[in-house]
Amino acid sequence: MRMGPETRSRRTWLCAAGGALLLALPMACLSPTLPLPPPSRPDVSPPDASGFTSISGVVPSGTTAIAQNLESGRLVGQVTGSTGSYTLKLEAAVGDQVAIWYQEGFTESGKVQVEVPADSSDLGPLGGAGSTEN
Repeated sequence: MRMGPETRSRRTWLCAAGGALLLALPMACLSPTLPLPPPSRPDVSPPDASGFTSISGVVPSGTTAIAQNLESGRLVGQVTGSTGSYTLKLEAAVGDQVAIWYQEGFTESGKVQVEVPADSSDLGPLGGAGSTEN
């Protein structure tokens, strides 16, 4: 079967369009995604006798809740289940600043920053002391 010039040009155009699509496909994965909203303010306990504070709250289910002591750089995380609730134990002293956020895949949420309280009377109605959002 012989191809005429019209059939060859159509075939050439389709091959070129398909090649361009294959080249553009990986670029779609590099497009920026919308940032995730920060988590709600967690409950933060005073340090226990071992020097660990307990940080608990709720993030979207199936994400990883993360807390970092900004003074020491120590970091802890927990993959959440279907409820999204988490409880993290982080080595911290009274007055240390702690950042809390969550991660879904490679995308991080905004961070919430709280101060480790001296005792339970320092806790506000939403937990933490002197909380600020970043």
